[in-house]
Amino acid sequence: MGLHDELITDKIVVGLAALGAYAMEKDLTLEKAIDMGQDRQRRQLYSVITEIPESSESEGSDYSDNDSGYDPGKPSKINQSRDTEINSESEEEKNEEEEIDEEGEMREEIEGGLEKKRRRRWKVKSNDYEGHPPTFQGQNTVNVQTEEPIDMFYCPFPDGLLDIIFHQSNLYAMYKGKMNFALTKPELKVFLGINLMMTYIRYPRLRMYWSSNPGLRQHCIANAMTANHFEDIMRYLHFVDPNNEAGEDRFFRIRPVLDALQTTFLSAMDPEECQSIDEQIIPFKGKHSTKQYIPKKPKPWGFKVWVRAGASTGYMYEFELYQGASGGRGRVGDLGAAAEVVLRLCDKLKWKNHKVFFDHFFCSIPLLEKMKSEGIEATGTCRANRLMGAQAKLKSKETLDEEGRGPHQL
Repeated sequence: MGLHDELITDKIVVGLAALGAYAMEKDLTLEKAIDMGQDRQRRQLYSVITEIPESSESEGSDYSDNDSGYDPGKPSKINQSRDTEINSESEEEKNEEEEIDEEGEMREEIEGGLEKKRRRRWKVKSNDYEGHPPTFQGQNTVNVQTEEPIDMFYCPFPDGLLDIIFHQSNLYAMYKGKMNFALTKPELKVFLGINLMMTYIRYPRLRMYWSSNPGLRQHCIANAMTANHFEDIMRYLHFVDPNNEAGEDRFFRIRPVLDALQTTFLSAMDPEECQSIDEQIIPFKGKHSTKQYIPKKPKPWGFKVWVRAGASTGYMYEFELYQGASGGRGRVGDLGAAAEVVLRLCDKLKWKNHKVFFDHFFCSIPLLEKMKSEGIEATGTCRANRLMGAQAKLKSKETLDEEGRGPHQL
């Protein structure tokens, strides 16, 4: 038996003895311990083989040049197995690297394919457009029937909403310990009427409407409700249970009022053919997380509102208070925050060939394609970086400026 065979045998015996001791210590069977330590034994075996001293005649080594089984130029079987194992490990690592590279190449191919799919080919056409836009399939009629002027007031404030307001206000007063506070529906109507009148007659201080000075006192207000009761209603006015969680909605405390107004605006008049989408400002200088500053507006401070209105009448059909990029929905759509605003406001205009107009803040080619697929004709000014390559075929800004107002190109 050669030296390497003896070392292997001794190592296996020692390994089995060690596994037996490990099995007794861990309360395992020998077979299970062998299975658990198989990889470790193989690594130890290779490390022992690599530590075999080189053959030397002075040490009486069994290896000699005369040994028919020994060829110094030919690796032994053990070394072959070790080299095979190392090579197999290196091949596995290489295969893993190749798989990673293939995945990367595949990802690049997919992304490249998507990019190629998104890439558009533009060509200049004749400006003599002879087509006609699709025929409008809707109708623009007024659906409000009123006999008295007060009926117009009840359109945005139906009895169901008034019931919610005075009920929640009384509950909030009880929650705050104001047991002698009792708001009725007639008093709530008077309170709302006083607020509407105060928007026409403005005083710097609230108590001036009840002033004893005849030149300041507003008798229609002072005779309808006392100043103390008016201030109590202002203090305890509520529209929802304050203990409810807000979630993503930053206007949840006035959501019933907003929903009632939205329902009224949509039902009072059928949408006309041409619609316009833009932003407006509700003036407000108090503290709120959604307050915006838009310097170009007549009233720069306030709540920003997205509005869809009639292009000819200016009637507001639908609105949405600005709550951030996600619109209070927790996420932004694939087309972007501005495009999602347009899609939400136009959700009820599908398949009637409405014509919708908006400016460059909203407009993009994917948005126009999306609206076209839903039966909505859209037109808007578009920024150069959203033209998806079409700017290379269009006239430059300098050329358009030289031509004056009204130039167009297809």
